[in-house]
Amino acid sequence: MIPKELVRLVILDKVVPFIGAGFSRSFGYPGWMDLLEELKNVIGIIDLEFGDMRNGDPLQIAQSFLSYYKEVNWETCEKDVIEGLGLGENYDKKDFLNGPLKKIVQEETDNKLELDFTKELLGLIKVDETKVNTEDVEKLKKLSEIDFSYFLTTNYDRVIEEEIMKGKNYLVQSLGKGEELNWNEKDKTIIKIHGDIDSEKGIIFTHSQYYKFMHDFGYFKSKLYNLFSSNVILMMGYGFNDINIHQTYFQFIRDYGTQVDNNKFYMVLSSYDKEKWGTYFSYYKRFLESYKINVIEAENLPSFVEELSNAIRNEKESADLSLLFDTLSDEPRFAETLVKVINGEEPDLINNKSLNLDFIRAFIKIFTSPFILNEEPFKKELVDLNSKIGYSIMDYTIKILGINPEIASEDTYLEFVKKSLKYVDETTDFHGKRYRAERFIGLSKHINRDDYEIETGKLMYQMFGSCHPTQYLYSNPGGRFLLEHLHQIPSYYLLSYLYFIIHDVEEDEYYLPINHIQKYWIERIREKAAGKPSVLEVIEKIDEIRKKRKEMEEEI
Repeated sequence: MIPKELVRLVILDKVVPFIGAGFSRSFGYPGWMDLLEELKNVIGIIDLEFGDMRNGDPLQIAQSFLSYYKEVNWETCEKDVIEGLGLGENYDKKDFLNGPLKKIVQEETDNKLELDFTKELLGLIKVDETKVNTEDVEKLKKLSEIDFSYFLTTNYDRVIEEEIMKGKNYLVQSLGKGEELNWNEKDKTIIKIHGDIDSEKGIIFTHSQYYKFMHDFGYFKSKLYNLFSSNVILMMGYGFNDINIHQTYFQFIRDYGTQVDNNKFYMVLSSYDKEKWGTYFSYYKRFLESYKINVIEAENLPSFVEELSNAIRNEKESADLSLLFDTLSDEPRFAETLVKVINGEEPDLINNKSLNLDFIRAFIKIFTSPFILNEEPFKKELVDLNSKIGYSIMDYTIKILGINPEIASEDTYLEFVKKSLKYVDETTDFHGKRYRAERFIGLSKHINRDDYEIETGKLMYQMFGSCHPTQYLYSNPGGRFLLEHLHQIPSYYLLSYLYFIIHDVEEDEYYLPINHIQKYWIERIREKAAGKPSVLEVIEKIDEIRKKRKEMEEEI
């Protein structure tokens, strides 16, 4: 059962997922102990049984493996370092320099062996196709349906950025790449606190590497702790005694415990944990609760992610504003401003990204189910969203973008712009289409994306289909406005429109459902899209399909 409080906080963008190795296992990647077992064999340890180390501290085991690796490879590596420094045979003869030289050689040898050890480790982080669980993978990918500003992970692999959130425009920050000072809190970011598979210099795997992180990356750690203190953390994919949690989270609690509120941390534990630990399970829950962690029991992690995604979607689609009012009861400006917007008054603009996103979430609910305005505190008598309220909402949103332009990169904003596009086609009034199209373009021009969406393309198709500058009297004003401002429509919407036209081509290679009005708009887009090469490329695809169609007809 997903806590309603958690659903509420996720929707309000106040939750940061903290992802562990258990999340990647369904994708075929090894867990920590699996890595240690494979690494043991690769570096030549033959006198250690895996069962004897299963319940040990992974950081300590990794440290002992590193110590073994250095011991058996030191002599060979030292010779290579001496040769690399150009010392050769003269190294032992320079007695007066032997002290300083030996220290340099020892440091270089030690550093090289640690890097070589890390390379051996990273070479083992790869997908085992026989262990990929496609059903679980599909459930875990539903995490992409949730709009998170940040992800934290101790995983080295690329599951989050390349499998889960691919195409979502997240920046990736990790140790060892010299990017720590470039962390911009306004960017949607995946933070890899133990390093990335492509950068062995920032990997944290052993006991000594962990404490190097704690002491040498103070700025990164302070930013991480700030993220902990200002958000709710949802820990997923961590085991019962996962050392990453013990060393990262518990250190934070020790440092800032008196400043941390209750109910700010959640950990998902599965039936696997419950079965594995038997009667100790309830006592471990007590241990976690003593550190202010709320345990969510789930059958398994994929099912939890699917259930969380469904719960959030259902809440967003519900005709209920109480979630927003309840959440922001300590922010009186929210209710006051929302009522003024709905009543067509002139509310003050508030330079607060979080609060303005809450306004947009409320606007989405109103566009979806306008009859909720019949309730308190609005008391309207609506069946459909009338133009006065719709225009007031869209105008206020455009003003919001003037003071918080970064909101345009949020999925919540993209969803609202889509609602405004749909709103264009929800009237047959010829002036109404023009004024709605004007506001859609005013909202859409802030979207800067290089992808497309077929459903959005369908809405564009409907708008163009009902708006023509010279035909169909009822749509003349809308058509004329679109023609005059076509150059302002971003590539994302034009690409969505064009790809919608050709998305069924695979079913019938030569058939394109293009009527004369759509042909008209395609040609106008061609004329206006000189600075949008990706749009012109899709038009060329349409031309090629139409050419093949014509050739086929001539042959017949």
